[in-house]
Amino acid sequence: MKKLASLVLLLLMMSFAPVAQADYTLTLVTAYSPDTDPHAFTYYCPTPVQENFEDTTLIPGLSITEVGGVGIIPPAIFGNFYENIVDASVPRYQTFNYSSGMRGWGAWFDLAGPGGPGSGIDVYLADNDQFIMTIPGAAAGEFYGFITAGTFTGVKFMNHPGTDGVQETYDLDGLAVCPAPIPPSAILLGTALLGLVGLRFRKKLT
Repeated sequence: MKKLASLVLLLLMMSFAPVAQADYTLTLVTAYSPDTDPHAFTYYCPTPVQENFEDTTLIPGLSITEVGGVGIIPPAIFGNFYENIVDASVPRYQTFNYSSGMRGWGAWFDLAGPGGPGSGIDVYLADNDQFIMTIPGAAAGEFYGFITAGTFTGVKFMNHPGTDGVQETYDLDGLAVCPAPIPPSAILLGTALLGLVGLRFRKKLT
C-alpha cells in the first residue's frame, strides 16, 4: 500500500510538471469548417470548444487579460460579441487564456465595422511572444485561426504598426479553442488513483 501511495504521489508531481513544448510550428487556417477542408480549423480539430459571447460568463477555463482598458460583452439584444481596442499609445492589449492549454485558436473578426478600419491586429503566442499573423483592418466577419504542433496557454492581441494609426477597435463574433491533449502522466495518475481506491475497497471487504 505504501509503495502504491508513493507511486501516486510521483505521478501527481509529474502531471503538474511543466512539459517542454519547443515545437510551435504554425498552420494558419482561413475557415472554420468542414472537417474535409485542409484550410479549415475543424480539419485539424474535429471537436473544438466554442465561446459565442451570449453572456458575460465565459466557458470554463477561458479568461481574458485586459491591459489598458476593459472590453465589453453587450446584452444579447445587441448581438453576441466581445468588443475591445488595441492601441500602442496607451498601451492597450488583450490576452485570451485557456487554463488547460491549447493547440489551436481561432475567431470570427470584425475590424471594419466598429469604429471603421484601423491599424489592424497583430496576433502573438503569449507564451513566447512568437508572431502568428496580422488581422487586416478591413476584416468584416471572416474567420482567422491557427493550429500548432506544440501546446500553448495564451493568445495576445496588439495593434499592427500600420499607416492607418496606432489604434484598432474590433469585435469577436465567436471564438474557437482546440484543447491540448491530456498528458500521458495525467492518464497514469487517474489509473493509479482508481487502483488505489479499488485496493482500499477490497481491503474493507476482506
